[in-house]
Amino acid sequence: MTKRIAKASVGILMAVVSATGILTAGAGTASAATLQNTLEGSYYGTQWLTPYMECHNEEIDRNKRTYGNEAGGGNEYFYCAVGDRGLAYNLWWRHYV
Repeated sequence: MTKRIAKASVGILMAVVSATGILTAGAGTASAATLQNTLEGSYYGTQWLTPYMECHNEEIDRNKRTYGNEAGGGNEYFYCAVGDRGLAYNLWWRHYV
């Protein structure tokens, strides 16, 4: 009886270790992706729109098309930031690579 319990315990332990190894390997693969910011364009404004409004409109449009909402998808999204000595706004894409 003791030998059966010992064998069963070893079997369970090996199954747990194997499952943990698989989960760890999967987590390691997922963590290999890193966030990157990619410049998508610069906006200097138009006769009717300021540089910020032009960039902001594109930001909203790209987030809606890519992620289905204006805010983006969690850690991934499009956003505007001041660029070119304050004369323009740059559209950036924060995404996993």
